[in-house]
Amino acid sequence: MLDDLKAKYRGATTFSFGNGPRMADDILELVVQGRKTASCGALRDYDGAARLPVAGQYFIVKDGRRKPGAVIRVTQVTINSATEVTEEFALATGEFSSREEWFDDLVAYFGGHEAWTEDTPLVCWRFELVEVLTDRFGMGDLVALTQSGAPRDPFDFRLSSHSHHRQ
Repeated sequence: MLDDLKAKYRGATTFSFGNGPRMADDILELVVQGRKTASCGALRDYDGAARLPVAGQYFIVKDGRRKPGAVIRVTQVTINSATEVTEEFALATGEFSSREEWFDDLVAYFGGHEAWTEDTPLVCWRFELVEVLTDRFGMGDLVALTQSGAPRDPFDFRLSSHSHHRQ
């Protein structure tokens, strides 16, 4: 399956959101539901092996069992400090009810790192859901629609309704 996906979405790489199986599943569910359409991480964490996301790039998002769960496409990448992140972006990460809550979580995570300040550059990226590959979240109709070539905008499906450091 993974080889077929990489052939279909040329240049796609795989990753899981979060820092463990439970978080990977929780965040993948937000992506599949269309509630998470943005993420960010410290620019310094992209040094070395990790590459910056690029608009148009595909990612195959794995679940907590390391199985493909969704395909997303990066639509925008910006570099901002935490103080420059907007309320709209913070809400698009899908995990928080306000920018303040997002910021508090960011401080709790990065604040323990010696080199972190509110001006630390963040790679802020937006994405769209392209294909759902799992029915683990009771989204069988969405899986069928995305795989049939139906509209790719997750909000077209009238779905009801952690991010920056959890990539």
